[in-house]
Amino acid sequence: MADENAVANTAPKELTEAQQRAAKTRDKKKVIRRRYGEFIPKGGDPVAFYKQWKASIFADPDDADDETMYFVLAQANALGIDPTVPKQIYALPFNTKNKKTQQYEKKYNIVIGIEAMIAIADRTGQYGGTTKPEYEYAIDQDGKAQLDALISCTIGVHKIVQGVLVTSEQTVYFEEYTTGYNLWKSKPKTMLKKVALAHALRATFSALKAVNISEELERGDVIEQDGNGNVIETNTTAALQSKAKACKTLDELQVYNDSLSAADKAKARPYIEARFNEIG
Repeated sequence: MADENAVANTAPKELTEAQQRAAKTRDKKKVIRRRYGEFIPKGGDPVAFYKQWKASIFADPDDADDETMYFVLAQANALGIDPTVPKQIYALPFNTKNKKTQQYEKKYNIVIGIEAMIAIADRTGQYGGTTKPEYEYAIDQDGKAQLDALISCTIGVHKIVQGVLVTSEQTVYFEEYTTGYNLWKSKPKTMLKKVALAHALRATFSALKAVNISEELERGDVIEQDGNGNVIETNTTAALQSKAKACKTLDELQVYNDSLSAADKAKARPYIEARFNEIG
């Protein structure tokens, strides 16, 4: 009997629900600290930071990718960006076709917001603001600018070098970046100005050499949807140019042009027009 009582006294006791929750939380904190400890401020709650990161880095926090999040946090740390602030630095999802399986897979591009780029430039103590953006439009037969036919945007960034204000200007072209949808359709000037400013900031400040904003990314193989929910596959600029050059007749060129989405037609227009002139 004494032996039985001894066994009973040494048997593990069942944890209460509260104790089980506390144990799970401790385990979760250990996992997060093991993966992301270098990015958690001293004394910070790992679980709280993990939730904040997911909410700001991913459009859908429930579909977050831990490996991608680590790379975002590492780049944020290198750039001095707070990854808990939405749209400062984030993972931009896109679907790309696996050439072997022919199935679409989700990938991510790490991008930062234009405001974050300006903040990084400002921290150098040399940022002197920007010039007023200048827009170029197509000209009609009467010599008037067609305000619905945006061609380019030019903007300059001022840098203070040994007390002297130096300006670096960059020009970007609408047809190279527009998707033809969403804000590129409703606010083309605003979108193109962001791209021009990103180019000018990178050309002026070395700390920004390796970063991009979402508006300037090449959209090849990205799955987009039109207003009816139909899938639209966009092509790279190089692919559009190559396919236009491959057309041997005007009819073939017309068929190719008609097969393109609105976004690709806008990007391919100069190449199709050039090929049209060559064939014609």
